[in-house]
Amino acid sequence: MKKTTATVALRFLRLVLLLLCLSPIQAAQACSCPVPRQNPDEGFEKISLVFSGKLLSTRRVEGWTGTQIRSRWLVTQSIKGLALTEVEIDSPPDSAQCGLPDLRIGMHVTLAARGSLRQGFRSDSCTWNQTDWPRLARYRAERQALQTQLQKDPENTNALMAQGQLFLSAGEFDDAIKSFTALLKLAPDMNEARLGRAKALRAVGAVEAARLDEVAEKAKPDQVRPTSGEN
Repeated sequence: MKKTTATVALRFLRLVLLLLCLSPIQAAQACSCPVPRQNPDEGFEKISLVFSGKLLSTRRVEGWTGTQIRSRWLVTQSIKGLALTEVEIDSPPDSAQCGLPDLRIGMHVTLAARGSLRQGFRSDSCTWNQTDWPRLARYRAERQALQTQLQKDPENTNALMAQGQLFLSAGEFDDAIKSFTALLKLAPDMNEARLGRAKALRAVGAVEAARLDEVAEKAKPDQVRPTSGEN
């Protein structure tokens, strides 16, 4: 009898320990976004794509990360990243895994995503919330203001420099390269633009092209320039 009671007690203890062990695992499955940093703009450059759009369709897909919801969007306004007409975004399948909240066909939202055309774009409820970053509002305003200036005067070197720096700081490296290249065609000796283009080229993996810009910039101070008194 004592042996049976001891066995039952041992089994009960094992059950309690098992439940205690499972509790943290269950808690870890709940969505938990990173704690906001002191600087709310930190990490803005890592967001690949921000756009306003209309949800066209959703479907479940299986990938190396497990089941995902693939949503297809009609892009009505490109805010950051590639100017696309339609884009597909993968996200976790439910709110416990930080899935996108309450996806409804026909809904209009502003959405942020990470990734690329080659690797695919991904988003979740944590990334979704980053569309409220103060930096995003400033970026949109500055980008629009510079575009307006350059539409009036495409050879405005100050606007091209500011645009290149804006794209570079936002992680828009392809656009930064275009701005700095346009500027260098107008002002080939502008070293700051050459160094800015070199940084953008390195960021996209064009190391050799970046090195050529860096070498050209370093060589300029050593060049002998004729003075106004020479014949």
